[in-house]
Amino acid sequence: MTSPVIASIKVGLAILAALYISLMSLYAGWIRRKVRAKVHGRVGPPWWQEYADLAKLLFKEDLMPPTANYGLFTVTPALCLAAALTLSVAVFPIFYSLSDLILVAYLLMTVSVCLVLAGYASNNPYSIVGSRRALLGLLLYELPFVIVLITIFMLTGTTNIFEIISWQIKHGPLIMYLPLSAAAFILCTPIKAILNPFSIVTAETELMEGVLLEYSGRRLAVLELAHKMEFYILAVLFSIVFTSWWVYEYNLALWCLWVIFVSLLFILVASFVDALTARLQPYKASKFYWIITTALSVINLVAVIVPKILGVLP
Repeated sequence: MTSPVIASIKVGLAILAALYISLMSLYAGWIRRKVRAKVHGRVGPPWWQEYADLAKLLFKEDLMPPTANYGLFTVTPALCLAAALTLSVAVFPIFYSLSDLILVAYLLMTVSVCLVLAGYASNNPYSIVGSRRALLGLLLYELPFVIVLITIFMLTGTTNIFEIISWQIKHGPLIMYLPLSAAAFILCTPIKAILNPFSIVTAETELMEGVLLEYSGRRLAVLELAHKMEFYILAVLFSIVFTSWWVYEYNLALWCLWVIFVSLLFILVASFVDALTARLQPYKASKFYWIITTALSVINLVAVIVPKILGVLP
């Protein structure tokens, strides 16, 4: 049985994890904007701009179109943020039963589904098109993403993040064994985080921000924060699941610094790709994910199953 002191420490760590993800997700949003500005030959915003924008939205008037569904329009942003905050705790090895890849996958899907509902709730034609594209994105990336999780389970024998880290301490980082799965995970990030070349959900020049078009004030601030948290959580999840190694066993502080470094590197690379590429049409995204990304994940799954049967892999 967990003692009250240990339980209190874990609750404190959970609060710190949620606060850390919330603050760093806004910093990651600034990195994306700064990289885009540099690539386009502009100066870009100061580092505190994302925090100022969020604070400004919190105090702006919160409007709702008369044709909107009041219940969904009000509840969806709160549910989206709640899922993102739970994700920020689940992705770190704090609570054993909560830190599980299956739960993380469900929560990531919940954030995406909330964006779909947010678009439908506003009853705006552009938002509804954005929601339909978000649904298409779910169909596109969930298959390779789930196959990546199955591959991790087949190799390590667990979906618990604690045990995956322990496995890496013994055998080395997962990225050495699952390079194609890691590549598939990275390729799923742009459409999950609504980045170029697959930012088809918001598509500013076509849909005028799509699902977020009718939102303002506090509701928009909550949705924007949850969306940015999802992006950074994907980077942290990649760092923990694929690159955790001996530093966790010997020095927890060094492991935390390693996770921060890899996640920021992940954000930086994704931001460069976002800035250097144009948005592709939805049907091209379909071909890319159903053929290339799914093929990468399946190949690595087969490459794990066969040696496992032969007793070559641990």
